[in-house]
Amino acid sequence: MARGPVKKTVESRLTTVERGIKSLQASDAGITKEMRAGFAQMEGRFTQMESRFDHMESRFDQIYNHIDGFMKLHETLDIEFRVIKEQMRRLEQRVEQLETTGRS
Repeated sequence: MARGPVKKTVESRLTTVERGIKSLQASDAGITKEMRAGFAQMEGRFTQMESRFDHMESRFDQIYNHIDGFMKLHETLDIEFRVIKEQMRRLEQRVEQLETTGRS
């Protein structure tokens, strides 16, 4: 007689454990589903950020090209200014030379 209730108790405990495992598995499935949805959302956000970074990089390239153009213009103007300055110096020397020979 003692065996009957013990067997029933073990079976009921095993049934309870089995129910607990099934409950955990269902809970795990829900958590896994939520995690996958969260990861998909994060991936979407990273894709958006990547797109924004690509756009910013394109804008920086445009800015760098404008700066390069400005620097080249500055160099050209600097060279032209030096040429004009040298021409002016030679012209002043020539005028000075003409004034000196005109006085003599």
